[in-house]
Amino acid sequence: MRFRDFGLSMAALVIAPAIVMAALCDDTYNLQSVAQTSLEGTDAGALARTGTKSVSASLSDLKVLDNLMEYGIITRFEGSCAKAAKPVTMKVKPRNASVFADTVDIGYSIQMFDSNSIIGSKKFDYWFGFFKPADTLRIYLGRTNAAGSAFVNWYAGVFYTDSTRDTSGLWTVRSHFYDLSGPDDSITLERQFLDQTIRKQPANGPTYKAHYSVQFLKVSYENKPAPNRIAAPMRSLLPSGFLASQTGNLVLIQPGDKSINGQALSLYGMLGNRITTLYPTGFLYQWNGKTAVGADAPTGVYFVQAGSRVLGKFFYSR
Repeated sequence: MRFRDFGLSMAALVIAPAIVMAALCDDTYNLQSVAQTSLEGTDAGALARTGTKSVSASLSDLKVLDNLMEYGIITRFEGSCAKAAKPVTMKVKPRNASVFADTVDIGYSIQMFDSNSIIGSKKFDYWFGFFKPADTLRIYLGRTNAAGSAFVNWYAGVFYTDSTRDTSGLWTVRSHFYDLSGPDDSITLERQFLDQTIRKQPANGPTYKAHYSVQFLKVSYENKPAPNRIAAPMRSLLPSGFLASQTGNLVLIQPGDKSINGQALSLYGMLGNRITTLYPTGFLYQWNGKTAVGADAPTGVYFVQAGSRVLGKFFYSR
């Protein structure tokens, strides 16, 4: 099929990039895949690659280098054509925690840019910028494959022990988790990261020992439902503009009624049993899938009420 069959002029083709951007920028994106690469060794200049594997989107099988290390990985976000405040859902493992939990950060502003906006030496066909506060770029996700639909980012974790003596002395344990902010060829990115961090440590010698564990995570996001999750917004049949969406066990609720003015709402089950009270977080309400007494709520339909007035309902899946 040729363009001339439809009588399209070159002027009409010029606006195609703008059309593509408009279709991409205001969509909702979910974490689709995580690839984990591990390296180990005592020689900072020659770490051995010990494995590469795919990790589930729930991060349940992610290798945690150090329990004291804080992890935070974006799992869901809403795009925007112009810079706007948007909730960002993340999987977070705090210090001393053993599992990842869903949390929402409402402090980010998000905007999509096209290939005319270059970050340093990096050029993407499209990329999302995450600003916090609104004038500081903290994270960006880039799309390097114009024929694909995925936006990619990299994270790196480092855990190592070091000593100032050959046989004895005070050993120090250090760990850190880095957001590398942007996709690149994996080998190039790993080399740059190692050169700028680990290989700047004191040179190995008779008075210095160290053992390094390094972890690279390549995360990919697309504007389609997350694997094995309910990710698409579910609209109520009521005309209030009510909106609810679920990521993992976390439900985000937008009442749609501006007269609510941040008041506490009630959550009820199908049988009219009161489940819990919901409190506002910015312009959204969050429910963690728990009842007021901390029990796991079962799969089913739930109603959100302001007093005796039903604002909307949603289906919750555990």
